[in-house]
Amino acid sequence: MHFQSFLKRGLVIASGIAVAALCAGCAEDEEEVTYADNEFSYLTFVGSTILAEKDSEVNAWYNTVYTPLLMQYNGLKEVDRYKKAVAVIDTTLPEYFAAYHFDTKADIDNMATSTALDTAVKNMLAVWPNGECATNFAVNYEKIMSWEKAGSTPRPQRMQIVGYEFDAASDAAINEWYNNFVMPTFMTYDGLLKTARYKKMGATSDINSAAFPTYLAVYYYATQEAQDGMKESPGYAEVFANEAETWKNNELTLKCVLFTTNIFTQGR
Repeated sequence: MHFQSFLKRGLVIASGIAVAALCAGCAEDEEEVTYADNEFSYLTFVGSTILAEKDSEVNAWYNTVYTPLLMQYNGLKEVDRYKKAVAVIDTTLPEYFAAYHFDTKADIDNMATSTALDTAVKNMLAVWPNGECATNFAVNYEKIMSWEKAGSTPRPQRMQIVGYEFDAASDAAINEWYNNFVMPTFMTYDGLLKTARYKKMGATSDINSAAFPTYLAVYYYATQEAQDGMKESPGYAEVFANEAETWKNNELTLKCVLFTTNIFTQGR
């Protein structure tokens, strides 16, 4: 599916943060956008289902027991938890998501055999023996590139994920287009705090890896208003128009568009 068809349906592809500015989010004075190499380089993305009647209890346990147990593994640098707000294309995605961040490939590879993970999983099975908290998938990704506004920014409270599969023959060209045009153009929207692209690693520790696509683009905002304002930005329209002109033969297959709200973060 093309970006253009998404535009016609009135859906948001990339996201942003609400900042008082001209032209619905475009600042009068252009902000400096930089390639960010200080973000974590590896990501395990986990989708979970929580039994509705146990929602508050399981979330409290996840934040105060399960995550601290996982953080006993020194290679795990940060855990961010999100709750689904809206899912487009793939509406079967679970309600809760966790992003586990790592600095190195060795860190993400060794997590699977760590004592911390073993202890945390055993605790989960002991406390919730009847599937009150079930893991739908856990997929490992390596960062391709990331971008952020120069200077300090508010901590993002909204995250949007766009998942794609690329035609093999066009893979390199699409990645170059994404890195050199799409992301820098989206970042001209004053409200988009930062963004990153990831590629699936296909690690043996993955759980139900097919549940999530090969390529992810992740967009971060501070507010819902910022996220909604992205579709009014000139860069948003420019990307749609360029995509329709550049990729006319379904070289990109859109697999999911997911909007989430941050509910918990623990770092070091």
